[in-house]
Amino acid sequence: YLTSGGMAVASCPAGARWNGAPQVCVQEKSLAKGEDPAVALAAMVSAMRLQGAACNLVLAPEYYSLQLVDDPGVDPAELRDAVRWRIQDLLDFPAEDAVLDVFAMPPAAQRGRQAVVFVAALPNERLQQLVRLVEGAGLKLDTVDIAELALRNLAYLCYPSADQGIALLRMGKGGGLLTISRGDALFLARRIADLPSVLDESSWARVSDSLLLQVQRSIDYYESALNQPPAKGVLVSNASLLQTPVIEHLSAMLPLPVRTLNSLLVTELELALLDTDLQVLHADTLDAAQDAALSFAGPALGGLLRRILPRLLDDATDAAPAQAAGSH
Repeated sequence: YLTSGGMAVASCPAGARWNGAPQVCVQEKSLAKGEDPAVALAAMVSAMRLQGAACNLVLAPEYYSLQLVDDPGVDPAELRDAVRWRIQDLLDFPAEDAVLDVFAMPPAAQRGRQAVVFVAALPNERLQQLVRLVEGAGLKLDTVDIAELALRNLAYLCYPSADQGIALLRMGKGGGLLTISRGDALFLARRIADLPSVLDESSWARVSDSLLLQVQRSIDYYESALNQPPAKGVLVSNASLLQTPVIEHLSAMLPLPVRTLNSLLVTELELALLDTDLQVLHADTLDAAQDAALSFAGPALGGLLRRILPRLLDDATDAAPAQAAGSH
């Protein structure tokens, strides 16, 4: 996962398991002013012994535009060219220079409405710079992903049922993302504005009501405009050290359950955070610094799930009868 101010890497060695669950190692790094990202990423790849490994690159939202446009209704082979013409007035760079990907809004959200598609676009030169960065660090680029779909994967891991609408709020430095998904289907993606670069008690007091309003309006849009069943809950992934006040405020003001994403991830996966040493993460001992680090690295973990999620869900299905017979 690459941003202009940092990076994160997540890996799951084939067959590696702790206590029966897949072993996943995560490392994240904020770049100091003037620090070379190529050197930093190469050091992370070396520390995790990933030279030559296939990589799914997850882009931070600052690198691309994500738009909803009317489905042009053309053959799949012609879709990218057709939407390129439709989004040219929505971009701050020439559409002919854009690398595009297109994915559909779920059919359940389009009943009685004009069909629309999500379009992710970024300048080709910007993408090539990031590709060179990844490959120069010793990784083999396999796929390129966006943060919204990586967050969808995290929600899907925790709540795989297609009848559970889950909002996932990710709070980063200077901005955030809110997704609402059901199962593996992404219904809504919204960028959260006006978050401070450093979230402390003072800055949280200034932005808490604005953030709450953006979350409320997004959930209302999902339920009313998209005509969907009520959302089941909100997951929060907060890359700052200020954890408890955020959860408490949203829990008090929203009419649905709110909990931290990481409290679920550490039960679904055997997670370890590589810092100066390897820290195995547990829900009952997760401290604020570990929570913030794991939240920053969340999109990298979501990108990794593109590869391992089908296996995880198959394992969960196979284990379901045994779980149902247990005390839980």
